[in-house]
Amino acid sequence: MHTDRINFGALAAVAALLGGAPLLLAQDTLVAGARAEAPAAEARHVADRVVVGRDVTVAADEVVDGKVVVTGGDLTVRGRVLGNVTVVGGDLRVAPGADVGGSVQVNGGDFENAGRVNGDARVLGGRLINNRGQILGEMRVEGGRERVAGRHSAGSNHLRMSQRGFLGHFSDGLAGLLSTLALGLLLAGMGAAAVFYAHPRLDRVSDSVRADAIRAGAVGLATNFLILPAYVIGIVVLALTIIGIPLLLVFVPLFPILVLAAGACGLVAVAHALGERTAERRGSWETQNRNSYAYVFTGVGMLLAPLVAANLLKMTMFLGFAGDLLEFLGKMGLMLAATVGMGALLLTRAGQAGPWRWRRPRDYDPIFDGPVGGSGAGV
Repeated sequence: MHTDRINFGALAAVAALLGGAPLLLAQDTLVAGARAEAPAAEARHVADRVVVGRDVTVAADEVVDGKVVVTGGDLTVRGRVLGNVTVVGGDLRVAPGADVGGSVQVNGGDFENAGRVNGDARVLGGRLINNRGQILGEMRVEGGRERVAGRHSAGSNHLRMSQRGFLGHFSDGLAGLLSTLALGLLLAGMGAAAVFYAHPRLDRVSDSVRADAIRAGAVGLATNFLILPAYVIGIVVLALTIIGIPLLLVFVPLFPILVLAAGACGLVAVAHALGERTAERRGSWETQNRNSYAYVFTGVGMLLAPLVAANLLKMTMFLGFAGDLLEFLGKMGLMLAATVGMGALLLTRAGQAGPWRWRRPRDYDPIFDGPVGGSGAGV
């Protein structure tokens, strides 16, 4: 016992010299058999990621505060993405422990999920392989290889499957084709009426489009930015006046209709310009023997041709992605044509006078589409 007291006293003296607290802490750690854990690494926050033409990996210690868009490459998510994830022309893999806060869309590739997706998941033209992952929104697979593989975890009870076959794609493409043809008939009818009743004005607007499309486009673009402020200011001014309150009932629905009508008239003018230019390119015989009716019909067909081709591709089920891309380009072309046409309408004051006077205005015969007293040749 005397020896034990001496040993205890020596240990206490050493502890006092080295600092009692660290020694006791080390002794407790050894007794408990625990291992000191390294502190967890802090997550690195990054902004939106938009990448074209290469593979991308969101590391396990990364947090993307926005969306991730990858075109022409594969995407692997090991960390967290707070926004939506879009992959075009590549595969997407969400690793175990990874988390996507928004929705997932994969076009032209496969989606393998072993993590967590809080939004919807849509795969176009590929497979969705859910490898014990969680998809809390709607899961939709479209395309030539429509099949869902893997097992769903217990946390995916809210899944709703929506698979579409050939008939679904065919019906969508057919509906789009019919709507495009209806738009073509409407524009062709408006063009025929404009040629018959107001051919000189249509000719002046069309000549303005051909003479300086850039200037007309700039004026039309500025007009597009001013339409909404003008609409709001008009409503406020009429609402604040006693006389304007009854007019407000007419102004609110009539203003959008007039804007749409101006855009349609601009499309007709651009169609006339395209048809006339096409006839000139085909030779002098075509120019002399065609009239403005043919110009309008040819131009309308040229404007709507991308949309027609897009809907035909969407009907095939296998080329749906190409159809979507072509449809987007076709709609952008229509918007550009309407913008240029609207600018030409404003520059010519709806065809009353042309800003570029390189020829004298002439009187036209609406039946034969030629100058009064002439041979009826095309304009």
